[in-house]
Amino acid sequence: MTRKISPWWFAFFIALFCGGIISLFVSGSPDGLERVAMNQGFFGSAIQFFEGVLPNYAVPGLSNTTLAQMIAGFIGTIVVFGVLYAIAWIINHIHPTGRTEK
Repeated sequence: MTRKISPWWFAFFIALFCGGIISLFVSGSPDGLERVAMNQGFFGSAIQFFEGVLPNYAVPGLSNTTLAQMIAGFIGTIVVFGVLYAIAWIINHIHPTGRTEK
């Protein structure tokens, strides 16, 4: 008897790979909004109220920046995937499809 892997697990591991490994190869250049703020001269005048859980997409306190970014990618992927899975689970149990009520 063979056991099938759920499509959710497959999607989860693909997302972990993208969030933790492929994200290390993204551009270090500022995004569009930061670039406009730099060009217009008001980049340094922003007031930051909350530093964030994972500031600069890295786990604070780790000296190895690659490892800190990789772990932050894994954490972010797990949180986002968990929230989306919970939403899908709730929707599926509120409006079950393909089930007959007895």
